[in-house]
Amino acid sequence: MTVSRRKSGAKNSSGKRKALLDDHLVLNSYMLNLFGMKNFKELKEILKQTEEGFDEEGRSYMFHALYSLKKLEPRLKPMLEDYDSNIREYMEHINQSRETPIKLKYFQYLSVLFGEI
Repeated sequence: MTVSRRKSGAKNSSGKRKALLDDHLVLNSYMLNLFGMKNFKELKEILKQTEEGFDEEGRSYMFHALYSLKKLEPRLKPMLEDYDSNIREYMEHINQSRETPIKLKYFQYLSVLFGEI
């Protein structure tokens, strides 16, 4: 049995666009606006291609991808470094007693970052 999924912008029988859950999530819209994005798919495509982990200076590759966004909210830029440092510290604490360290996937990084914001 296959399950059909509604695509963003799907229309109902009267030709009107169907309301999607994403359209009603206030914090979702707020967070996306901070990064100059109209929808999550845009942000996902950028971060999905980004390497996991941290560089030699201790900054995550996700940080670099987000910091270089052209439409990034200017007020967020100085705070983004602090948030990324906090995430690195969380990861160091989590990995401290692990044989195999874990790395955050883009959606995990965003979850922690959104919590920081």
